[in-house]
Amino acid sequence: MTLVHYAHLKLEDWGVRIITLQTYNLHSTLPQENYMFKKYNDTPAAIAIALVTVFFILQVVLFGSTAGTFLEEVGIGQAALPMAYWLCFLFAAMAIGLILTFVKGPDGQSIFFNVVLITQIGGVVGNLIEISTDAVTKSSPGQLVMFIVVAILYCFGYFRVRSRL
Repeated sequence: MTLVHYAHLKLEDWGVRIITLQTYNLHSTLPQENYMFKKYNDTPAAIAIALVTVFFILQVVLFGSTAGTFLEEVGIGQAALPMAYWLCFLFAAMAIGLILTFVKGPDGQSIFFNVVLITQIGGVVGNLIEISTDAVTKSSPGQLVMFIVVAILYCFGYFRVRSRL
């Protein structure tokens, strides 16, 4: 969309020439306010997906930096550290994928959104199984609530944009 402004000064009676000022905004490379949310055409869904993306990024940074001490605290050998970093990489890949949906829009991304949906539901089920079986790596109730809130946010955003996928 081209935004064009004109300013005219017409003072011919006083001997002043006509001055025309034109400004153009032809798809500027400068970021526009809420430009990323416009690709979704649904601000509540975009905000929900953005919060999930921020959670994924925080999860990667925090767990990636504390994976060694976490494994040591729960009594798992350091041999599992590469697997922990691999899981961090997978969550980082999902975060990057969600960021790309803000850049390119969610249209045609149904497989990706379905994979993230399965991951969110599977995460909640997995946490519930860990708590019920009294596993060594059992999540605290606060972590479970946070995971459920993130899954609900994602499901809200997913079902709002599902018709465009």
